[in-house]
Amino acid sequence: MYRPKAFQVDDPAMLYRFIAEHPLSTFVTTDDLGTIATSQLPLIRSERDGATTLIGHLARANPQWQQSLHPGAQAVALFVAARAYISPAWYASAREHGRVVPTFDYIAVEARGSVRFVHDEPTLLAFASALTAQEEARIGGVWSPRTLAQEFLSSQLRAIVGVEVQVSQIVGSFKLSQNRSHDDIEGVVAGLHALGDSRSHCMADLIASSEPPREPRQ
Repeated sequence: MYRPKAFQVDDPAMLYRFIAEHPLSTFVTTDDLGTIATSQLPLIRSERDGATTLIGHLARANPQWQQSLHPGAQAVALFVAARAYISPAWYASAREHGRVVPTFDYIAVEARGSVRFVHDEPTLLAFASALTAQEEARIGGVWSPRTLAQEFLSSQLRAIVGVEVQVSQIVGSFKLSQNRSHDDIEGVVAGLHALGDSRSHCMADLIASSEPPREPRQ
């Protein structure tokens, strides 16, 4: 991931917290010939035997897992949530000198590591249950795969393949207008709020909270 210094975030606790809040990743692997495969895959953090992993599951019909069985197979999981187009018209500097261009602000986390695929039913059930428990808690729900009839549950587990990425590197790029002046940032926050939708409001709040506190202007 290209990460200009102003946007780099390397605190694992913060990055894993972001993943917990936004678990849907773009999951990328290559086969032994270098062919790239991708899937949209929810992944959650798991700690086992002192190692940090990301776990989830693919449909067994998805050929990606079969293409990634070569020794030393690696995976990249990219998590992107908050994002917004930033108009140069919002910058105070646009009115001062006009030498500004559009951009996008965003928050992205990238995790890399070796990948293995899991087929035994108890592990598949554990993976699916962990993901479901996390997401059900988010909506105040209590549903669990374990409430299903055993025959139906087993048929569903046979239709998936577990994914386990042993994380060797995790990095973040939080591009929140940190490279702009205070007045430009104020303009961006106001511009996003003026759009009126919840995603723009969320991004505006993130940008405002990322700016270091400053002395009040006289």
